[in-house]
Parts: sequence; C-alpha cells; structure tokens
Amino acid sequence: MGKFCAKCGSEIEKDATFCANCGTSTDGKAEAKVVESSNSGETRNGMATAGFILSFFVPVLGLIFSIVGLNKANQLGGNGRGLAKAGLILSIVWMVLSVIASIIYYMVVIAAAVGSSYYY
Repeated sequence: MGKFCAKCGSEIEKDATFCANCGTSTDGKAEAKVVESSNSGETRNGMATAGFILSFFVPVLGLIFSIVGLNKANQLGGNGRGLAKAGLILSIVWMVLSVIASIIYYMVVIAAAVGSSYYY
C-alpha cells in the first residue's frame, strides 16, 4: 500500500520525496518549488499581425492596425513590436507609391485629352 500526502491527502509513491500533486515534502523537511508551466503569460499581439497583413492589401487599415499594435506592443513588453513597425513601413510605402502612381496616371490622361485634337 502506498503513502498518502499529509497536506493534500493524495496517494504518492513510496520512494517519492515530494508529493506530485501539491509539492509538499514527504519527510516534512523541505518544500518543493512548484513551477506552473502555462502559455498564458505569453500573449500574442494580434493587432500587429493584422496591421502587417493588411498593409499589403489595404494600406490605410494596415497603418491604423500597425499603430494600435505598436502601442499594444509597448504594453506587452515588446511582443509584436517588429511586426508592427514592418506594417507601418509597408503601409506608408504602399500609400506613397499609390499617390505617385495616381499622379502619373492623371498626368497621362490629361496629356492625352489635351493633345488629341481633331481637325477635319
């Protein structure tokens, strides 16, 4: 018949020095250090990820989400900071390229409209 823990009452192996359930020493001299392993301390920055992805498709939304993600990264101890910065940079680059492309397009359209005169 096995031993039982004096603190929690769960059954422990006869050669165990600590209770597997609560960490109490079986001889009463020392207590085990209980280490909880969970991923709840590691949170993900979803806003930074969304900002990065949106920066390719909808740069304005990517910019907004990346700014929020950067602010959230400061609260989370830096988690997602790089992704948020990349989303910011990509959003700005895509918006600048879109403005330049629009200006060139309208210049070509106006030049074509002004330059085409029909004389019969």
